[in-house]
Amino acid sequence: MLSASTTVRILQPSGESTTELLQAARESLAACGRRVATFSIANELFVAKAPGSPRGTAQAFLLKMFCRFALGQSLPMATLRLADGARRLADEAARLAALAAAGEAVPQIVAFAADCMVLRHVGETLEHGLRGMSPTETTEALDAAIDDLARFHRAGHWHGGAQVKNLTRNAGQLYRIDFEEDIGAYLPLPIVQAYDLILLVNSVTLLHGMDERTSTELATHLLTRYFDRHQAGEEIRAVLRRAQPALAAACRLLAPWRYRRGRSLKRIYVLRDALHESIGRH
Repeated sequence: MLSASTTVRILQPSGESTTELLQAARESLAACGRRVATFSIANELFVAKAPGSPRGTAQAFLLKMFCRFALGQSLPMATLRLADGARRLADEAARLAALAAAGEAVPQIVAFAADCMVLRHVGETLEHGLRGMSPTETTEALDAAIDDLARFHRAGHWHGGAQVKNLTRNAGQLYRIDFEEDIGAYLPLPIVQAYDLILLVNSVTLLHGMDERTSTELATHLLTRYFDRHQAGEEIRAVLRRAQPALAAACRLLAPWRYRRGRSLKRIYVLRDALHESIGRH
């Protein structure tokens, strides 16, 4: 396991001072009106990131109830709400530094302040890249992503935001970005790794017009492949099995709205069916 107390090492680009980088980052953030912005200096791309806003109370409460009843774990609302943006940014910088020191492919930090962090740009997100891929290329890309997650977990790590929007590709290398979630500080490792697995699988179902049947087949394939690549993942499998009754109950409760809402509800049914197919019924 990595410690969030790891010293953050700033890898400063040649010819640019920390002050110049932070000034350019703040100007880019102000210009776009968002908390993440891309900017360039001397033909080199960087990413500026500001502290985030808290998660909504209702969303945090639902997540708290899921952890309590499906996983038997209780988390503080402040943690689930991601309430302290400045602390989260500092924690993310520490996690990036620790993972880099462990040899993992994550963005390099080139400047840091309480209100802003500057990272090297590490390519477009996998979510964006999937839009232009053929079915064969999509399968290969997602197989590579699930294989890398299994490897990452075997090394004792956890992401906390393993969706395809937080994976990038650059020069043939898969990178992980966005380490704001700190649930690993409060939950046992198998639960956090199971959360990673569900986030990744859930993020590719119903993507770019994919129907439910195809999504279920894809999710089943990815879950099965993950456990084939992570032979020591029985504790993760056990976490998912414990969650199945709560997931089934949610599906029964939400049945009247299944086809009246967007992808979020439909994904719950895809996940239920894929878990049944890949790890069996609880």
